[in-house]
Amino acid sequence: MDFISFLRGLLGLSVILGITFALSRNRSAVNWRTVGAGLGLQVVLAVFILRGNEMGAWFGPLGWPKAFFKWVSSFFVLVLEFTTAGAEFIFGDLALPPGTEGSL
Repeated sequence: MDFISFLRGLLGLSVILGITFALSRNRSAVNWRTVGAGLGLQVVLAVFILRGNEMGAWFGPLGWPKAFFKWVSSFFVLVLEFTTAGAEFIFGDLALPPGTEGSL
């Protein structure tokens, strides 16, 4: 990641925060500690997701960031499989993807 991409992301965050602050009805009620904690949590999750392989050396044999996100991913894949099966039950051949045998 180069410096320009970092600045572009920082500019995007600043613009979004500025718009939400400008459109707020009660600006004095904004809890900046909560906003900062949310942004910090988002950055930490982004680092774990995007740099999980490189961080494996830091955590030694644990490898928990990669295993955790793999588990979360498999959970959502399972949910999607359930929704596909439900759609096929309700809609029959209309729910089959194009090009498969029996699809309309």
